[in-house]
Amino acid sequence: TVEAMAREYGTRPEELWAVIGPSIGACCYVVGPEVAAAFGTLLPELVVQVEGTHLDLVEANRRVLRRAGVRAERIHAAGLCTSCRAGEFHSYRRDKDSAGRMLSAVGVRV
Repeated sequence: TVEAMAREYGTRPEELWAVIGPSIGACCYVVGPEVAAAFGTLLPELVVQVEGTHLDLVEANRRVLRRAGVRAERIHAAGLCTSCRAGEFHSYRRDKDSAGRMLSAVGVRV
């Protein structure tokens, strides 16, 4: 997205602000070894465990944004785990087929 915005609108990555909204947190997001291994280059400190690895998607997204040129101080995360906060958010991981859906939006000011 950062690259597409630079290409299409001349956006300078260092001038962007990025907000990572509510999502399943590392506290609740347990993945198998094949999924964890796919994050190895992005999260080299991740210890892949056969019985399940807690994956921090917020940190993974933060690193992708940094690699794309977004300044660290311009990346903010809500810090809200959708799985832990059953009264506030839907979570497929928590509720499976009975889960509702959430909607996110991205805006561009031109």
